[in-house]
Amino acid sequence: MSSIRVVLALTASLNLEIEQLDVKTVFLHGDLEEEIYMEQPEGFRVKGKEHLVCRLRKSLYGLKQAPRQWYKKFDSFMLSHGYTQTTSDHCVFVKQFSDGDFIILLLYVDDMLLVGHDMRKIAEMKKELSKSFAMKDLGPAKQILGMYISRDRSSRKIWLSQEKYIEKILDRFNMGNAKPVSSPLASHFKLSSKQCPTKSEVSSWIFPNNTDGISRAGGLIRDDYGKWLGRFAQNVGYAAATLAELWGIKAGLDLTWALGFLKVIVEVDSEVVQLLVFGQGEVTPSFAPLVQALRSLFVKNWKVYVVHTFRKSNSCADWLAWRALDLSWGLHFFHFSPEGNNTLLYGGISGVSMPVLV
Repeated sequence: MSSIRVVLALTASLNLEIEQLDVKTVFLHGDLEEEIYMEQPEGFRVKGKEHLVCRLRKSLYGLKQAPRQWYKKFDSFMLSHGYTQTTSDHCVFVKQFSDGDFIILLLYVDDMLLVGHDMRKIAEMKKELSKSFAMKDLGPAKQILGMYISRDRSSRKIWLSQEKYIEKILDRFNMGNAKPVSSPLASHFKLSSKQCPTKSEVSSWIFPNNTDGISRAGGLIRDDYGKWLGRFAQNVGYAAATLAELWGIKAGLDLTWALGFLKVIVEVDSEVVQLLVFGQGEVTPSFAPLVQALRSLFVKNWKVYVVHTFRKSNSCADWLAWRALDLSWGLHFFHFSPEGNNTLLYGGISGVSMPVLV
């Protein structure tokens, strides 16, 4: 999911083309390296030869080797066409051309996204893929991993939506036609077990399963849903009365679908940084360019939250030790810096700040 976020962010920022393809009967493309036999399938048995078995020539769905063999076949194809794997995600392939242009290909089993500046180069790659695999060209990307992709190229924005999945969850609990409200549940509101009736006919699985289903959607699209839903998940008892409170969640999701919120959460372990980025402190000449660059990011169409995070040590080394995985992933996603999207990472002994896009 992180790979999709990075590539979609680049697509929006650099105004790239994004095309989608589907691999037909994907696992049949893999080549088996072992001898595997199976019983004759139902409806295929030959009279008098029921005792015989079939030797597989191709990997089939259900074989534990099938995903691995498909990936090996596809990886070999991509490397032969000049693509390289990203260090962070081996299902993301990048090719850089002599003129500075590039193409990014994301593979998720049988779904592919092709991203680049030049549609002619993308079309040529589609032809090469179709020569080796049974492909279906889906045109401009509309959906990936169950998420719908909406785009406004004029403002260089892309939104992800799980509307159908969330509606399915709400319908499951007879909340699909619930009346929405204009804002979600207030952040200071606290639910109590005293609000829950103890009637045995109300199953205790309704409440936790409903919140869990919606939090799964939030885990894909936005990292901060967990804080929102955490208040509901604290109470997992009989919940006939408090099911109504879930309408607050639906209302918030309605707003997400309609507006596609852009939010930035900045986690800092220095209160000085927190003050400076909002113009509440004195800025020394050496810090002025960086602070001004940060303030320029806080445009009116972004929601910005600055959260002070307490750490035992305020050193850069300690911060890197705790967040090494996240940081190394971001730094090593590409072997080159896409033109027009260079970003400065800054850290010092006075504190470390890291913007997190959600």
